[in-house]
Amino acid sequence: MLNENKLSFKAIFIGLLVDYIGSIVLGTLQFFVVMASSWKQGVNITETLLSLKMLSISFFLGIICSILGGYVAAKISKHNEIKHALFVGILSDGISIVMNIIGTIAIPFWYSVSSIILVVPAAIFGGYLGRKSNQSKSLKLKKQIQ
Repeated sequence: MLNENKLSFKAIFIGLLVDYIGSIVLGTLQFFVVMASSWKQGVNITETLLSLKMLSISFFLGIICSILGGYVAAKISKHNEIKHALFVGILSDGISIVMNIIGTIAIPFWYSVSSIILVVPAAIFGGYLGRKSNQSKSLKLKKQIQ
């Protein structure tokens, strides 16, 4: 029987990895698309990456990764899904704050604040989806047993 109050550090760690690796992979893909496009058009890559359009896309992709990280943590934990997702969001925010402090690229203030404010709710939403999925599987299993 699962200890319902115990946290699964494995679930939190893997959820955090999914969030960050996903963000890095998608950010890298975005960078290469922008780089190829900017090089073709003779436009400054840094200006393009820091444009409102590109920052908005980057922000959206990061939020999607936070949702996915919360979802994965919830699926792995199989209990207290929202709490596990919450920790993924909090740790993700903590890492982002540290990266913003030591970062060399001047990211707009609105971007940093929006990320910090929305990452935790995004991860919790992923946890909610994971919990719903876990409950659905549990109900299907109970029906099969009956």
